[in-house]
Amino acid sequence: NAVRARGLDLTRDYFKAMPSPATTGGVRSDQLRPADAKKKVTPLPNPGVQEVTLEEVVHCFRDPEYAPGQADSRYLFLDARNDADYQEGHIPGALQVDHYYKDEYLPDLLPRIDSAEHVIIYCNGDDCEDSILVCMDLLDEGVPARKLMLFRDGWEGWVKAKCAVETEGD
Repeated sequence: NAVRARGLDLTRDYFKAMPSPATTGGVRSDQLRPADAKKKVTPLPNPGVQEVTLEEVVHCFRDPEYAPGQADSRYLFLDARNDADYQEGHIPGALQVDHYYKDEYLPDLLPRIDSAEHVIIYCNGDDCEDSILVCMDLLDEGVPARKLMLFRDGWEGWVKAKCAVETEGD
């Protein structure tokens, strides 16, 4: 723990018990088919980080105080996907921050993050954890957890709902 930036929480149970037959409707966990099993959910990087639904994200996107590209916008959307995915399409006004190249993105983004009231972070959705990694990066940079909003459905959920899309060059 002395050399790790985030260390291990020594009180956390990293090896959770398998669900009992009582919690799976009388079926043992080894009898569950993949379609019956719930999708793996990665825990939030900090209990203060909010997880938001598609409906909440759409509400923020439509809020008159969302001014894409403006430094004084109440909301800031951050796309945690790589260059190719971002250029193919993203939420209009979203800025890119690739966790794997965060040193290239964060210096320019931190002033914008500081001035926004809410920072909505998304990646591809489903099993993608890039948005969680970006959340952790921002927490390490001192961004308050109360400001961060994690949109787990991400790009896949946004497109599936037929919401507005912006591509590079639009």
